[in-house]
Amino acid sequence: MITSISIENFKGIRDRVDLTFKPITLLFGANSAGKSTVLQALHYAGEVLRNHNLDADRTATGGDCIRLGGFRQFVHNHEVRRPLVLKIGLQFPHFLSFADYYRESENEWDEDSMFLELSPRTAGVELTIRWYAQLGRPFVTAYRLELDGVHAGTIECNPERKEVWIRELNDQHPLFLIPGRTEDDADDSAAWRLALSLPIALAGARDALPKTGAPLSFGAGALDGPRYRDEAEQRRREAVFSKIFLAPLECLVWDLSRFRFVGAMRALPPFGWQDSEGNEANWADGSAAWRHLVSCDETFLDTINGWLAARDKLDTGYRVRRRKVALIDQASPLWLDLTSGRAFDETEDLAHHLKGLPTATGIVLVDEKRGGLEVAPHDVGIGVSQLVPMLVACLDRVAGTDLARTVAIDTPELHLHPRQVAALGDLFIDAGLGENKHGVILETHSEHLILRLQRRIREHAKGLASTSPPITGNDVAVYHVAQQDGQTMVNRIDLDQNGDFVQPWPDDFFEIDFYERFGHAD
Repeated sequence: MITSISIENFKGIRDRVDLTFKPITLLFGANSAGKSTVLQALHYAGEVLRNHNLDADRTATGGDCIRLGGFRQFVHNHEVRRPLVLKIGLQFPHFLSFADYYRESENEWDEDSMFLELSPRTAGVELTIRWYAQLGRPFVTAYRLELDGVHAGTIECNPERKEVWIRELNDQHPLFLIPGRTEDDADDSAAWRLALSLPIALAGARDALPKTGAPLSFGAGALDGPRYRDEAEQRRREAVFSKIFLAPLECLVWDLSRFRFVGAMRALPPFGWQDSEGNEANWADGSAAWRHLVSCDETFLDTINGWLAARDKLDTGYRVRRRKVALIDQASPLWLDLTSGRAFDETEDLAHHLKGLPTATGIVLVDEKRGGLEVAPHDVGIGVSQLVPMLVACLDRVAGTDLARTVAIDTPELHLHPRQVAALGDLFIDAGLGENKHGVILETHSEHLILRLQRRIREHAKGLASTSPPITGNDVAVYHVAQQDGQTMVNRIDLDQNGDFVQPWPDDFFEIDFYERFGHAD
């Protein structure tokens, strides 16, 4: 799961800003202060690593909600000579090290233990991207890796990919050492072992790193040094180091492929919408959530309905129900027979034709306050349609696993009653700390939302009964984003065990209510 991001020279951010993500992360700030920049950096990282698109305008995860405009547009101040730097931290449960594969007693590699489960590891993957005028495109000029908070190495290249070199290689990193081996043995020294392995590791990176200008390969003889007399031993060690060096990058690509963004403009499904291959669906506009409800299992549908209808949750008065319908082509003989009444002359033929019709599944809403009346999503207030994509995105598991994903939501409070906005706080607690444990990032202006989180922290600290999973101040990260001296600045505001802010709030966000109640014109 993605745990942090550092950004430099991206849109309004010039100097490096660092954000650590918690189970629930909130981004506050004035309009155009730069809150969206943080989320857009994640979208861009996905384009670079998943789609090899360094000069991105649209993004796969942002749909029509995110338009970056290309590198020359989103590099800070449009100054293409600036290096754009993105560093993303992640945590993952499976990792490799030389020690895990080396059986000291038999002095050989244990290939059967390749997927040994260890305690969670952390990694930081940093990419430096520059514009190269001669080629007319950006390229990755450096790939820097941290493992467990310790620098492991940096790979650099020039834009033509004629020169690739290793810089700042940390041959003493604990993950690279074999038990019982010392630097006194030249053939088995960590430095030579790593140096000989890196060309193979980079060759293996060809499928993982961006294809456009990335540091992918070494030429023959790029690194010289002694090789092991046992070629099989050499190959095994090279393979192990390649896995160690590339595992964090592969995990990051996996995380970014499962990143879900729900935009502020969450659209209703088209009128008369049915699920079919022709329906385009993405998470940014909410359409993918409606499609997911068509195909999900009944248990998940019950979970969604529990949140929608329960009085101690969102209490909308509506439930989601699936309806399967038969599709009849109006140009077909069956349609003509039905409309003319002739089809009922031969009921057996009619039954046969009806059974052979293609079907599709659509979504209706059940109005529980009007005796279970079924209505289309267009027939109710727009607030319900805003809730459904957030519910599905936050409560859905990663298919076939118990692993977490990162979910980002822009303006979750849009079109909602303040009571329901407060109830969303409980939804995000459940998503971030409950059974699924997804990381939730919220771009918001809502006082009601943060007040509900503060209340739940205070209640759990005092041992009061609550339906939410336990939450502490350490589970929430609050950032205030503001413009200062022409660039975006990000300030962290911590919460204590009682849910109170540790640092003073930088603006009058929480005082506006007081001013409006008691202020007067001079």
